[in-house]
Amino acid sequence: MADPGPPEPSAGSPAKPARERLALALFYGVSALVMLGGLGDLAITDLLDAQEAMLSGNGAYPISPPARTVFLTVLHAMAGGLVGVGAASLLMTHFGIRRGHGWAVAGVAVAIGGAESANTLGMFTLGSPFWVITATYLGLLAVAVGLWIPSMRSGPNP
Repeated sequence: MADPGPPEPSAGSPAKPARERLALALFYGVSALVMLGGLGDLAITDLLDAQEAMLSGNGAYPISPPARTVFLTVLHAMAGGLVGVGAASLLMTHFGIRRGHGWAVAGVAVAIGGAESANTLGMFTLGSPFWVITATYLGLLAVAVGLWIPSMRSGPNP
């Protein structure tokens, strides 16, 4: 009698390895955090202490109302970009990375890497302590990519 081989999975595709599940959770999580961070930045209605100190030379020069408006407008424009990057990354994670498409991993890494690198550098330059949070997003993204790369060798999962 012939050996029947390993049992067939009961429903759907076989379970993904733990490494892949962790990487996918990190991709989803970092994408959501980027989007939520952008929404939080959109909620800022006045200059934060670090921004005020940097723009006024630690209080040596008054900041005119038009300059405040311009700074907040630029902040809100960048925040809208972060919301878009986060939302697009969530979609690329769900429809690309989850199915094993390497282009989606590259897209998420470039989009979030570029946006959060600029965000981190800007906050660090202003003296804001929040740069550590966005730098953590970059670290988590690097971990996710590192965990996912070995699974890319097997090709896309339909």
